[in-house]
Order: sequence, then structure tokens, then C-alpha cells
Amino acid sequence: ITTTDSAFSTMAFRYPIFEGGNENATKCINEYVFSLTQNNGFGEAEPVQGKTKPLKKIAEEFFQEARESAVPEYPHTGIWSHNFETDTLMLDQRRQMLTLIHNYDMYTGGAHPNYFTQISTIDLTTGDTLSYNSLFGNNKELLDAVEKQFIKNEKQ
Repeated sequence: ITTTDSAFSTMAFRYPIFEGGNENATKCINEYVFSLTQNNGFGEAEPVQGKTKPLKKIAEEFFQEARESAVPEYPHTGIWSHNFETDTLMLDQRRQMLTLIHNYDMYTGGAHPNYFTQISTIDLTTGDTLSYNSLFGNNKELLDAVEKQFIKNEKQ
């Protein structure tokens, strides 16, 4: 869904809608993915499922804020954009897991846009979002390897 309110402000949402498999799990997955479109704040906790707004309402609020922020003496203060994309990163049929990568970017004036990526892994049999601990536990070997690689990357 892409919508434009003026020559300067745009808002776009792109996300998959899943079908097939366990009906309840598929419903949970689709609700979760849609709930991610509600996350307009950076660094906030994940949105709560079941408390979503229609995308049209989100867009109306976004464009209203952009109009209200415009300063006549500085015509570019109303240049705003918000994009949300979710892509399938990996489908592990053997373990019945789906990993999604969610990209958010927003520009609401200033020197640079804000951007972050969130990765979610979902149990295809239940539709539950899996936590880091449920995937890896307290795996000291994995954490040590990740830390070693991180330090190596930072020195380059």
C-alpha cells in the first residue's frame, strides 16, 4: 500500500499475507506481520497484537503531522516519508520455522532519515514468535563466536 498526500510526503507499506497450513497459525502469523506496520516509533517495544489501526488511519495521522510540522519560511520542513517492508528471509521447513526481515525507514526532517531492521522468527505450527532464548538458549559457544567475529569486524 502506497499513499501520497502532497508533493513531499509519502507513506508505503509492503508486507506478505500468508495462506495455507494450520488455519490458526496462519491467522496468528498474518496478525503479527500486520501489527508490525503499527510501529512508527523507533526503539519502541514491539506492537501488541490485536491493537492495530487501519493503515488508512495511520496514513491520515502521519500526513496531518507532516502538514502541522511545516514551517512556511522553510518549505522543506514538511518533507516526510515512512516506509515499512517485510520480506521472507528464510523458510526452514525441516524445523517448521519462518524467519522474516522487517525494514523500517522514516524521514521527518533534519539531517538524515531513521532506519532500523527487525528480524522475527515464527513457529509455523503455532504462529508464535520465537525469542532469541528459545532459538539459541544460553549457548556460550555461540555467544563467544559472535563476540569474536564482532570484535574482528570492528577492527577492520
